[in-house]
Amino acid sequence: MIKAVIFDMDGLMIDSERVKNRFRSEIKRDMGYGDDSDLMSETFGKTRTEIRRIYIERYGPGYPLEEIYKRCNALWKDYLDEYGVPIKKGLIELLEYLKDSDYQIGVATSTGERETKYLLKEADIIDYFDVIVTGEMVVRSKPQPDVYLKAARLLSIEPEYCMALEDSPNGVRSALNAGMEVVMVPDMIEPTGELKKIASYVVDSLDDVIPILKRECRG
Repeated sequence: MIKAVIFDMDGLMIDSERVKNRFRSEIKRDMGYGDDSDLMSETFGKTRTEIRRIYIERYGPGYPLEEIYKRCNALWKDYLDEYGVPIKKGLIELLEYLKDSDYQIGVATSTGERETKYLLKEADIIDYFDVIVTGEMVVRSKPQPDVYLKAARLLSIEPEYCMALEDSPNGVRSALNAGMEVVMVPDMIEPTGELKKIASYVVDSLDDVIPILKRECRG
């Protein structure tokens, strides 16, 4: 029986990946770098340290990742100032249902603590969460299970009684490696046949999670 639901953040709750990816692509073109969308699935869900390693392996130590981050963050800040934090369809309804149904609710994200808490506060959803675990709080990033295992420990709930909600392949594997049930809600990357087999469910949006929980509760 599921007792806790643990959310990824970027691309799952906050519609940030799509916006940031557009900014990064524009910046890279301006700096003379070609399309590297093939790296996208490898980097989603990773910490900045891991992403730096991946890009250095591709382009060498001179790759200007920090400059790209700096320029992207400036555009992202301007976007947030103008439009606010973009949240995913069905998020508020799901959070309300979980609170009303006495589930424990957590966040397990590779994003840093400062940005995570800023976005959750600006989206006016931070108070829904009982625990927030960020990439800086664990040694290994997704697809390793550390971030999900820490969230379960802080919730005092065994991983087998936790459901993880994820949008990326690395995130799905991280939660599975932690021994959790996983619902994949694809964002930028469509699930492969392998992911469809290993995820407990693959759904179109967060709207589809409440019926799953209701079925599992009845079962």
